[in-house]
Amino acid sequence: MDNQTAEWASKRRDDDESTEVVPSEIAVVAVAAGDGLKNLMKSAGLGVTSIVDGGDTMNSSVADLLTAVETAPSDHVILSKQ
Repeated sequence: MDNQTAEWASKRRDDDESTEVVPSEIAVVAVAAGDGLKNLMKSAGLGVTSIVDGGDTMNSSVADLLTAVETAPSDHVILSKQ
């Protein structure tokens, strides 16, 4: 079990790698499951400033969503479930 926890934490850190975020008028925080959707949102010019992992059930924790909103580069944030 400890190995699974360490593996999860390591993957989470890799997923959280961020690029420089430029302040904007409106930030978009998206919830997505799977690397394919995450990569699409990052590269498709959809204006997504942060991506929260939805997991298999698309049930992100409130803590994860709150962190994404609080660290968004704007006071105005749209939450989007993809």
